Amino acid sequence: MIARDPSATAGFNPLYFAAARFVAAPDALSSADYTELRDALRRYLASRFPTLTPDDVDDVSAETVERVLAAARRGRVDPKGNPAGYLLRAAHNAAVQRLRRSRETPTPNWQVPDAVGDDEVASALLRRADATAVRRALAAAYRAEDTTVVRVVTYLLDELEETGVLPSNRRAGADLGLSHTGVAKARERFRAFVERLG
Repeated sequence: MIARDPSATAGFNPLYFAAARFVAAPDALSSADYTELRDALRRYLASRFPTLTPDDVDDVSAETVERVLAAARRGRVDPKGNPAGYLLRAAHNAAVQRLRRSRETPTPNWQVPDAVGDDEVASALLRRADATAVRRALAAAYRAEDTTVVRVVTYLLDELEETGVLPSNRRAGADLGLSHTGVAKARERFRAFVERLG
């Protein structure tokens, strides 16, 4: 096999050669190399994931470069292997995770419904809980990225506001696409958030 001069084909596949330089000497990475790598990842992500926002593309590409850089420094990326493939797989996985999270995580609205009264709704959801405790626990679940708890509790609060009745775990599960056991476990985790912050 004839060895190729990387500079002759670098314009053809800049990501491959940038990744190879990056993994071979992670501590010697110049800002120009870093920018070249990040920009190549941005182009890849924008073409493969058109539903990602430009901010998400920027975040995912920068986070991926940092993560792979840390792995290369620990010797976890083989420079003789396929560093570009490793980098692209890491970027791909991060983009998919970002898309899943954006679909699963509702936009947080920390307001407990006023129709019945904040404290009445909170106590219907959890005995001896007030609206402030519910808000704090929801915020803690959101920060912990427990999207199931956030989805279940916001659904239950919405149902309480609209009907004045707390739906069963089976009905909540059917409406949310979860099992009734999944809803019950999410409610248990929410109780734990409330008790921890109590």
